[in-house]
Amino acid sequence: MIDKLSEWKIAKELCESINHLEPSEKIKHIQNSNVSQNIKTKALNLIEKFNADYELIESVAINKITITKEENLTGKNIGGYELIEIIGSGGMSTVYKAKRSNQNIQKFVAIKILSSHLSRDKYLELFIREQTTLSQLNHPNIVSMHHGGKNPDGINYLVMDYIDVSSTIITHATDKRLTLRQRIELIITAARAVAHAHKNNIIHRDIKPENIVIDENDVLKIVDFGSAQLTKNIGKISTKVFTPLTASPEQIQGKKVDERTDVFSLGIVLLDIFTQPVSGVDTNNGTNKVNEIETRKQFKAQLSASKLDKDLKNIIKMATHIDVNKRYQEMNIFANDLDNYLQHRPIIASNNSTIYRAKKFIRRHPITNSLLLLLFIASIFTIITIKNNTVELQQAKNKNSRSLALIDALFEQADPLISGKISNEIIKTLESIKAKNIKLIEPDPEFKFHFYNKIAHAYNHNGNMAKAILNRKIALQALSIYKDTNNKQHLDTEIKILHEMSGSGAYLKTISLANALLKRIESQPDIYFDPIMNIYARLNVTYVFLKNYVQAEKISKKAIKMLKIYPNTSLFRQAHLLNSIAIVQKSIGDFESASKNYQQSIKFYKQTTGRKIFLSTAIKNFALLKKMMGDYSESEKLYLEGIDIIKSANSTHVYLASSYLYYSTLLAETNRIDEAIKTALLAADIYNDKDKNNMLSTVYGRLANYSLKLNNLKKAIHYLQLARQAAFATYGLDSSKILHLYELSLWVLMLDPYQHQA
Repeated sequence: MIDKLSEWKIAKELCESINHLEPSEKIKHIQNSNVSQNIKTKALNLIEKFNADYELIESVAINKITITKEENLTGKNIGGYELIEIIGSGGMSTVYKAKRSNQNIQKFVAIKILSSHLSRDKYLELFIREQTTLSQLNHPNIVSMHHGGKNPDGINYLVMDYIDVSSTIITHATDKRLTLRQRIELIITAARAVAHAHKNNIIHRDIKPENIVIDENDVLKIVDFGSAQLTKNIGKISTKVFTPLTASPEQIQGKKVDERTDVFSLGIVLLDIFTQPVSGVDTNNGTNKVNEIETRKQFKAQLSASKLDKDLKNIIKMATHIDVNKRYQEMNIFANDLDNYLQHRPIIASNNSTIYRAKKFIRRHPITNSLLLLLFIASIFTIITIKNNTVELQQAKNKNSRSLALIDALFEQADPLISGKISNEIIKTLESIKAKNIKLIEPDPEFKFHFYNKIAHAYNHNGNMAKAILNRKIALQALSIYKDTNNKQHLDTEIKILHEMSGSGAYLKTISLANALLKRIESQPDIYFDPIMNIYARLNVTYVFLKNYVQAEKISKKAIKMLKIYPNTSLFRQAHLLNSIAIVQKSIGDFESASKNYQQSIKFYKQTTGRKIFLSTAIKNFALLKKMMGDYSESEKLYLEGIDIIKSANSTHVYLASSYLYYSTLLAETNRIDEAIKTALLAADIYNDKDKNNMLSTVYGRLANYSLKLNNLKKAIHYLQLARQAAFATYGLDSSKILHLYELSLWVLMLDPYQHQA
């Protein structure tokens, strides 16, 4: 009888003798060769291992052959565990149910053992990678690893949670006859779990029904991270590791993969949970090659033949788009869209038209509120008519439903960047609607949230941060009635309050709220990174305002690291973060880095729409840096550019006042004192209109300085008095702002004829 070593030797010689043949011919030759089945199996394994074309986890052609089973290790002791029975096996490994040796009362575990003939090279690498990956993940819907190792006999093993009576997600959905909602909820759970892996920089790369299992307690678990890969290693290790039926185009083509690869695969699972799975592997010629064109044809036919509604089909299409840039860019966005679908909210995968959004809005409301809603619509119609909004009315007439169009027009007119209106007019309109219809708004928490959120947005745009915060908090209270506090919409609203707190000068409260939000986000694995980056941007600026440059620099380094980890971040978020990082770098004297980040920030802002206020602020900050570097000509060009941009968006915004104030300092430094005074007075007019006493004290202090340069002591004293009044209304007597003004006052009063007052 031939021993195993001899069998491997014969198999190797057989492979070498047919090395000149194509892969499909090699397989046929081995199948027809006059050797034992054991040798055929080993030869086929060698062909698979050294096939440079594709390295499929599931090789259809080879798996069609009856492969000799690995030696059954039941009853043996591996790593202190007694193997009880085989519960699963595949081409790479065998999984056993096991228990601690010499212990009766305990939980069972699952032990995965790498096949002995694969204990080298890339298969051992995949096996070890799975241990490394699982050790970094802690999520209720991801199988937990206990430990791994290698026993004295050279057997590589991995000890994991034992999932009793498990079934795949599709088998579970079929056997339990789950409803559409229940099936989608399972996919959302799976998406949140995979998003947690992504948050830890891990891509699964083999999402398929067999790797999404349900245990005896109906708890979903993501399993088999053997082909997972750290994002920092993408491109360094071959990415041609996948399951053909759920593989993304970039995997099949051997291109770089990222989180969107898992989105594609889960999108396929979403379709499969409602219909029969696609078949994209050409099995006629016995090769491992994936027929990508045929796969897409069958996928489209499967989707078209399904009885799913348009929105759900659109979600599947977006998740499985061939172009990675047109897919959901993050797993959590995919999950959020599915959740929106279940809640009858608009989804980003569908055409976001007015009628579409309005229909979703009506569907979410109980029938008992219909009469109230109609009354509210009538009130809005009357107010809009009084306000002579002829453009909206004409558009409404052209829509299928005037009532639905008016609801949409109300929400859109509250955004100055969409409507092009002055925010003062919008505020008056919204406040009038609120006063006349308060009893209609209050009973519906969802509508109340949207309404007050829009008022807050208008006040924010108008620069009145105190009123913005007040209305935003009312909106947040309404949102809490029908949304969990860890919901992203809830979190986004809190972050808006955070920005408005900082804008109002409440810096210590801003830091306290920011740290509380960060702590909460980091304890929730389902919330993705975007809110964290948003908070970092605000913390950067806040610490700079407090002159705490050590903390500001720490936050900036964290932000830079996060941008490198998530290069697909939206341009607006990158611009926002780069601007805040540049502010820190400017403050600590790193002008070169700050200059580069300002330029990049401005570039990104210009590539986004509706971001004029943010763009003008970045330009103003860059202008200030140029002035500090002594480039007055370039600084002035930037100041004027920023002022023109912000005036086109809102001619009364506090950020315009800020630009005027900073520009006045440039004018003063270049000996254009009269122009500096005129420009500073423009800033004072806006700040007075907004009751911004904290900024008025600064403006009047500057005006006092400018007046001194013109030797106009009377004007200097007048502005100092105004500065003190504004400062007293904002700061305590022991504030550095007050002391600075007293010091300046003393210097003025030392001059003739005011010495006696000094």
